[in-house]
Amino acid sequence: MSLIRRAYSVATRAVVKRHGLDALNAALLVLPRWMIRSELNAYGATIGDRTTICGGLQLANIESARNLEHLVIGRHCYVGPGVMFDLTGRVILEDEVSLAPRVTILTHSDVGLRPLAAVYPSWKRDTVLRYGCWVGACATVLGGVTVGSESVVAAGSLVRDDVPARNVVAGVPARHVRTLPEFD
Repeated sequence: MSLIRRAYSVATRAVVKRHGLDALNAALLVLPRWMIRSELNAYGATIGDRTTICGGLQLANIESARNLEHLVIGRHCYVGPGVMFDLTGRVILEDEVSLAPRVTILTHSDVGLRPLAAVYPSWKRDTVLRYGCWVGACATVLGGVTVGSESVVAAGSLVRDDVPARNVVAGVPARHVRTLPEFD
């Protein structure tokens, strides 16, 4: 481990030890891109080889967790700048997934101890992005959704239902636009 990498790693762990796992978000803002994967792995996330995670990554709802085991990212994925993962439930990105800048992946809904809780009870579900899918900039994928293999979610879309394999969806809420042909 190089001296610079070790210094970043020691500093990050000292901040997290003192202020709790939620302090990792602050550290992720200043860590160089080449350090993010190893630091997430150190706290229990599973991040595959050749995966690129850009700066500005936000991890929501990690303050009560002991580690980041709810975050699973496969091989050769791309996570663009400013992506947000809600880790109340599991976020699973299979191999070759690409997330453009400012994508939001949610896993739960909870209005808290408010009168609306009688109408909108809290829930938690895993969100899965299958092999080779691409989610465009500023799109939001709601909890419990599975985005199928080699599918495309257009920029700015709100995905509330599962997306079948090789489909393009767009809009708010996201609707089927077309089916992609099979390719190698």
